[in-house]
Amino acid sequence: MQNLSLYNTRAIGLHDLTGANVARRFAIDTDKQIIYLLNSHSIYSLTLEDEKLKSIYTTTDKTITLEDLSYISELNHLCFGLSNGDLVSIQFDNDFDENVNVIGTLEECIHELKSSPDLQILVAVTNSKVLLLSTNNDYEPIAEAILDTSEFGEQQLVNVGWGSKTTQFHGSVGKKAALETAQTTPTTLRANDDDNRSRIVWRDDGDLFAISFISLTNQWRTIKIFNKQGQLQATNESPLNGFIESAIAWKISGEFIGAAMRFNNGQKLTISFLEKNGLKHGELVLETGENIKQYVEHIAWNKDSTILALVLHKENDSYLQLWSSSNYHWYLKQNIPFPSVNIQSLLWDIDIANKLHFITNDGQYHSVTWSWISQVSYTNTRSLVFLIDGCHLFVSDFTHSSIPPPMSSYEIVCPLPILAVAFDDDHDQLILILSDRSLAVCGTSSGLSDYRTIIRLSEIKSAHYVSSIISSAESPITSIHHATHYRLINQEFYFIENSHLHIYNLQTKTIKTSLSLNFNCLTTAVDHEEVKHLYLEDEHGKIFRLDNNELHAKMHFPRPCPHFSAVLNGRFVGLTENYRLYLNTAELAHNCNSYFIHDKTILVYSTLQHQLAFRSLVNDEIVAGISQRRTERGTRIVCTAFTDLKLVLQMPRGNLETIYPRPLLLTYISADLIDSETTNYKRAFELMRKNRLNLNFLYDYNPKQFFDNIPSFISKTRSDDDICLFISEIENEKNTREEYMKYILKQEKHPSIDAKIWHPKANLLCEKFRSCLLSTENCTEHMNSILTTFVKQSPPNMEGALVFLSQHPKYFDNAIRYLTYFIDIDRLYDTALGTYNFDLVLMISEKTQKDPKEYLPELNQLRLINNYHWQKFKIDCRLKRFKKAIENACDYFVEQLLNRPDEHENERFQEFINILENNRFYKLAIRKFLSNQQIKPTMEYINHVIKLYADYLMTKKYYIEAALIYERGRFLDHASKAFRQGKDVQNSLKLLPSVSIQAKQSNTGMDQYRSLAEQFRNDTLYIESGQIYENHLDDCEEALLSYLQGHEWSHAIRLFATSLSRRHDLYEHEFLSAFNGVYDDLERQIHNDYTKFQSHTKRLSLLRTNLFQHIKEILDSGRDYDIDENDDQSDNEDPQFADDRRTLVTRSNRNADDSGSIKTRLTKKSGSVSSSKKSQRRAAQQLEKLIQLKEGSKHEDLAIVRELWLLVTKIDKQNYDVRHVNKICYQISTHQNSLEYEQKGELLQNKYNEYLNAIEKQLTTIWLTNPEQQQQENVQVMVINKKIREKFKKELDLVSNQYRVSPVLVSKTSQWKLVLFDSDISV
Repeated sequence: MQNLSLYNTRAIGLHDLTGANVARRFAIDTDKQIIYLLNSHSIYSLTLEDEKLKSIYTTTDKTITLEDLSYISELNHLCFGLSNGDLVSIQFDNDFDENVNVIGTLEECIHELKSSPDLQILVAVTNSKVLLLSTNNDYEPIAEAILDTSEFGEQQLVNVGWGSKTTQFHGSVGKKAALETAQTTPTTLRANDDDNRSRIVWRDDGDLFAISFISLTNQWRTIKIFNKQGQLQATNESPLNGFIESAIAWKISGEFIGAAMRFNNGQKLTISFLEKNGLKHGELVLETGENIKQYVEHIAWNKDSTILALVLHKENDSYLQLWSSSNYHWYLKQNIPFPSVNIQSLLWDIDIANKLHFITNDGQYHSVTWSWISQVSYTNTRSLVFLIDGCHLFVSDFTHSSIPPPMSSYEIVCPLPILAVAFDDDHDQLILILSDRSLAVCGTSSGLSDYRTIIRLSEIKSAHYVSSIISSAESPITSIHHATHYRLINQEFYFIENSHLHIYNLQTKTIKTSLSLNFNCLTTAVDHEEVKHLYLEDEHGKIFRLDNNELHAKMHFPRPCPHFSAVLNGRFVGLTENYRLYLNTAELAHNCNSYFIHDKTILVYSTLQHQLAFRSLVNDEIVAGISQRRTERGTRIVCTAFTDLKLVLQMPRGNLETIYPRPLLLTYISADLIDSETTNYKRAFELMRKNRLNLNFLYDYNPKQFFDNIPSFISKTRSDDDICLFISEIENEKNTREEYMKYILKQEKHPSIDAKIWHPKANLLCEKFRSCLLSTENCTEHMNSILTTFVKQSPPNMEGALVFLSQHPKYFDNAIRYLTYFIDIDRLYDTALGTYNFDLVLMISEKTQKDPKEYLPELNQLRLINNYHWQKFKIDCRLKRFKKAIENACDYFVEQLLNRPDEHENERFQEFINILENNRFYKLAIRKFLSNQQIKPTMEYINHVIKLYADYLMTKKYYIEAALIYERGRFLDHASKAFRQGKDVQNSLKLLPSVSIQAKQSNTGMDQYRSLAEQFRNDTLYIESGQIYENHLDDCEEALLSYLQGHEWSHAIRLFATSLSRRHDLYEHEFLSAFNGVYDDLERQIHNDYTKFQSHTKRLSLLRTNLFQHIKEILDSGRDYDIDENDDQSDNEDPQFADDRRTLVTRSNRNADDSGSIKTRLTKKSGSVSSSKKSQRRAAQQLEKLIQLKEGSKHEDLAIVRELWLLVTKIDKQNYDVRHVNKICYQISTHQNSLEYEQKGELLQNKYNEYLNAIEKQLTTIWLTNPEQQQQENVQVMVINKKIREKFKKELDLVSNQYRVSPVLVSKTSQWKLVLFDSDISV
């Protein structure tokens, strides 16, 4: 929904080309900006830069006239045809000299010349022939064809008779009518104004061209279509009772051929559209009537096929009309009159889409440029879009409804064509600029009789009417051809004419001010401040503001923007022809095709990738985009409506689509309704309900504020249904604040929300709503809402709803019907049964129309149970509420324990036990029993439940917990066994005396202690076993055995110092023998580990020496050593093993390299890339397995490093054992009063310390962390060592992270040494 706005005009006088020498045709050199003009005997060149006109060719023979010309830019040739058939070319050299050459001669007068769009073929046409010449081969003829033939062409359609006249029904006329032949000969063969010349038009791809010519046989004008080889393809469909005029043009997009035609014996003038097969496909009706005096002289499509330019000639006047099509309707966008002037020829510019060149017979060259603009009058109360169609101005008010063009809310009909409109949003004024320079001023009151306003939408209460006319004599516009940029601001009419800005006062009807402009104005805009200002943009993108009749520079766009708007804080939004959108100098998008400013604060724009974007003009950092909103290619924004926050889009074919974007809705709801001084939750609720937004946002956005406004929300809602709708959408899991905040463009800083206070929200809101609803005067009017608060609680409180309902039996029927929307009938029956109220159950059953055969037998059986607690137990079991069933059963059995037992007690207890075992609510039952202080754990029912619970825990191997439960039930024997299995020594010992007393077997206590000690010894609890033997059984020998098995030497020495001080045999044969064995094993293990360490170190040194020599040989040969290309050196390697290894390496490299490159030249298998961490971890493990400690293997050095890391860590961890053994050695020496074991301990400590020091010195060498750089090393040695380190560092990626760095020696920081054995005598 756009109009064409004139923004640039230029006229150059051609003083030598008037009268008889008037220019008839012209061609354009767009590169050099030269116009070549042709009259009857001369060719002139007009340089646009300096407006210099000169003659470049003149015929010597005045009897020979120039007919047509064509400029070929690739060859820099100007070709033209003469009336004698000569075809001449002028070659322009670099020095602008002209070389005239005669290409050839035809037998007849050349009517027209036209080069193909690709400039490869030149076509010349006469009255009867067409000649194709090749421009790439010195104008050699390609083909020649005769025009006036009876052939249709290669694409002639095959007619099998279907739908023909002979197969149709003819009614009362009879079958004879099917045999009658229709008269196809028109009464008029051709137009009276036809110049009898042939015309050529090319399709833009250069494959086809069409020729319109006068047939010599029947004198009809005919259109024939040829391909670029000169072969006839099709002939036009003959118009019924009509004829073809000379004007013809091929649409640039290649769809149709536009040709002027007359139908109904000349009573209907149209532009008919022909397909490439010659068949008619639609038309543009220009005029109908008996005496049509108009004649179509020229037709031309612009560059992007959006504008169809027509030149109509009527009597002595010419009219330039610009038409556009949208939604299958043709709009007359411009109808510019040229009184007493004839437009000789016109051409659209091939670089600028909407720039038109034409020449007139009064010696003028004109270039006119238009731009497409959307004219929208936007306020907070309306969104009016103006659409020009000739004498009609369509006004669409999108505030009320979305009416697709060509329909409208109302239209204003004028007697003359409308060229432009100017409007003032604030004062509701509108001015129509008519084609005769007169101005039609529109207001809201009744208008003039000649200017009608037709209202088509009944909802329109305020429309525009033409209230006054400023005639052409009084008009401030002197020339309609040069007036541009019309604006209306508060009774002042602004426009630009002849580089002057004129300000015309509508009240005084005088020009208030005329300012001279020293620049070409590209476009204008008006801001939305309290005092409005006019802004002008020059052709370079510089913005000027008009203040007190003076222009002041404000800002400069990086590129010229034909469309720009003034927004808040003195900023500007501009859109270039290349789809770049700017906010001042910052580029917002490079693919924008349209934009609109919503509410002065939000920028909405569409992109070429079919997306909509929304940007705040208040907070530049906030951007919300609808990336998933797919629209058609070329979709443009029409406007937004502030009242209902809709966005109107126009599809490429012209139809409209209305959407309600979330950024507009949520920004308005949050900023203008919730955050405003006067909160309006009612309006916010209505908008969210209408657009199906989650209503939880009303609470989630600001919980405290909404919670405090719940009474006001209830009082202002329209009906109880709205409250029900809101409560029904409450969800604890849904936090819409996180989901919707990204759409809110005008965010204010709110204090952080304490989720613990305001969430979960279901119970909080339901209780608040219920209390507010119950406190109203007529709470029964909100019966459904109150019931909904029970249903939406978490968990749903259906029982509470039914209890509340039972208190209001008057509304029972409707309320039950309402509850069935939330809950199933059977579930509602079960809920009522769960209230234990049989009267309520019967009422629910009757209202829900349940079959009495389904529920009456069950209810009767339940009523027969005489005990209330057991009755509740049976109901809960029926509803599978086993937790409540257990509680009710416990109450029943407590009652039985305290009162007289029932005769069915045993059967019911067994039923209770079955439920208890199936659902494992042992703990609940025990607590329920013991909650009554009169119940003891040893009583009958509770004791049985405790035994079941403990047995269950034993099956689950919770031995300690089971023992505690056994102990509570006084099952002491079971408790003792459970403590034993749980290895709880103290509690096991504690229960042994009680077990013996309970079993009345006091003589068996020692056996139980011995059994307990043996069990602890078998469970590796050596200290606990020895203490039982020592303290409870007084068996020191068995205690010594337990201590020795556990290597608890300190306890053993304590025994020999006290109880076993005289048992030298045990000391020598048991204690010393066991200790010596442990000492020898430790010494041997340390020695063997250190020997392996030395062996691996030597092998690693040898491998690195060999690598050093290998690199040295490569460097000595003049080659460079590449780590990636020389990482496969191995002496002995299995081919299959190597192949698998290479595949894994490739996978690892693919995962490590973001760019996807594979840095391995030996990859023989393609491995798939796994994105999951599990697959990557598995691949790394497999890769590490390939690193084996085998001589000559691929990564033997890495395997050695990994093995050395494990050895060093193992040796380092032995420091605790060394210290412990040394302490015992010293104690043994003290006990024996000798130095033997002291010397052994000292030897072990010194040897271990020596190994650690040696290992520490080798760590930096093994992991190359601190390579020694001696000064005497030459450059080559330094380079080789550096490459070895780089290679080693790269290969370390193949092993786990822990092996990539040297281990930290804990023994160097811990106090493991025994100072008594230190060689330093000063200690």
